[in-house]
This record gives sequence, structure tokens and C-alpha cells, in this order.
Amino acid sequence: MDYPSSHREAVYMNDYCSRQKSIRLVVRRHAIVVANFTEQKLVKILQYLIGQGVFRYPSAAAQEFPNLREAGITIGVQSPTNISIEHHLSESQTHEMTTIDLSWLKDSFDDNSYSDLILVSRGRQYNVHRAIVCPQSPVIAKKCKFQDATQGGTLCDTCGASPGYYFDFLDDDPQAVDCLIQYFYQQVYKSSCYSPKVKDAESCDAEHEVSVSLSEQDDIDDSYPILHIRVYALAELYGILTLKRLALEKFNKTIQENVQTHRFLASVEEAYTSTVQEDRGLRDAITELFCCILTYWTRRGCNTLFGGQKTCHLT
Repeated sequence: MDYPSSHREAVYMNDYCSRQKSIRLVVRRHAIVVANFTEQKLVKILQYLIGQGVFRYPSAAAQEFPNLREAGITIGVQSPTNISIEHHLSESQTHEMTTIDLSWLKDSFDDNSYSDLILVSRGRQYNVHRAIVCPQSPVIAKKCKFQDATQGGTLCDTCGASPGYYFDFLDDDPQAVDCLIQYFYQQVYKSSCYSPKVKDAESCDAEHEVSVSLSEQDDIDDSYPILHIRVYALAELYGILTLKRLALEKFNKTIQENVQTHRFLASVEEAYTSTVQEDRGLRDAITELFCCILTYWTRRGCNTLFGGQKTCHLT
């Protein structure tokens, strides 16, 4: 195995990976990230570990990772963390520990109080909070740090206010940007033409007229897979891995729910032009769907796909 033991150990100790039996379900469908490894690297390590039987046999895991036993970590299919929690806590206590009230965070999305950062998307301004946005996006955080260095990061001598911070998304799609900003505060997103309180926005309808559409139609909602592709690409660009995983899940769900053919085909082109070749999340989902479609029609003995257009014989 080319990867060092510490990297293989990081994958082995990931609780989500150890519970799954299918590499495809773990890596492709759920876009799992371990220690910021590339997807290709993660797949190779998983293939190796599964081949060695480390997820099935504690003895194989002990042989592969002797330092874990020396450190007193229990080696087995179930992670030590889960064993400890389930052994000492009741189900209600465990649920109470994992349930966190984030209503204050969601409420801050519509409240400009204490805002110290302006996000701009095609002239549309969002008054947000660095303490919420920067920990989620290293790219935006880096820009704010640069402004700290150039502005001195000092408070206003007369009013005590923080210096103004500003980030422009430039040519990034405004609807995808809106979804990204929703995620900062709600950890979810949905298609909308009006989200937080913004400056210089006359009306929702007017905003749609000047916005760059995500497809040939003006009315874009969550049923358009191309929306989730653009959110996925934006999440990759700004280093928001959890949003990237969410967008991939939404994309998979959308294309599996009888999406219209022209919407799906438009999303295919977008996926391949907006992501690098090494990023396999969207590409593998599309390839898998095409394979399922071809297999289905082959078994039915049909030779037409996508609106009745003739295709080559597959039998």
C-alpha cells in the first residue's frame, strides 16, 4: 500500500466508513471526506482496508494498526466513541446530548444586528456576521484577514464600531450564492428569490428579471438538478465541504425522482464544465444513472432513449 499507515488509520477510525459495506455508497453517493483526503485516495485506501478484512476481523485490524492497541484503543467494527456512549448513557440521554438548539443561528439570518461583513452578489448585498461565515469558509476568512492587515483591524475611534469587511462573489451565479448564504445560517438551502434582508432589492419579481437564470427557464426551483450542481461547484470553490456533500445528496435525490430529460441533460454539461476531472462526486452519480438507464432499456429490448431519439443497439 503506497499510503502511510497513519493515513490508512484515519480512514479506518472514521466511524461512518467503518459502518458501510459499499465503497460506492460511502464515497460517491455520500461524498464522505476523511482527513481532507482526495476522493481517489480515500477509495484506494478503503479498497485496501476492505481487502485486508480490517472492518470485519479485529485481528486483521490489530495487525494493520498495532499502535492503536498500544494506545489502549479498542479495535473492532464499532468505534470506541460509540461503544463508550452506548454503554454509559441511555437513549434519551444520548439524544439530548446530540440535539443542539440552533434557532438563534437561523434567526440571525434575517437580523442585521451586529453585522460586520457585507457579501455582495451582482450588486445584491447581504449583511452577515464574520463569526458565523468565516469558520465555514476559509476563502472568505482569508479575505477578511487580508482586510485586517490592510485596514489595521482597529475599532472606530468615535463610535467603537468594527471596521467594515466586504466580500464580492463577482461572476458567481447569484441564485447559487443565495443558497450558499442560506447554508451559513440554516445548514440547509432551497431555491428562493428572496432570502435575507438585502439592500437595493426592489422586489422578488424584479430580482428574477435581472438575475442570471440557472437554465433556459426563469423559474428555477429545487427540482432542477443544475441548481445543486452550481451549489456543489460553489461549495468546492469556497472550501465548504459540508455544503458540497449536501448539494451532492440533493442532486442524487433530484435525478432519481423522474427528473425531466432536458433538465438532466443540461445538468450533465454543467457538471462536467464546472468541476475538475479529479472531483468524481457529480460525475460518478451521472455515470451511474446513465448505466442504470442503459441497463433498463437493454433488458426491455428498446433502442430509444431521451424523447424517442434513436440510439445504437446495446444487445
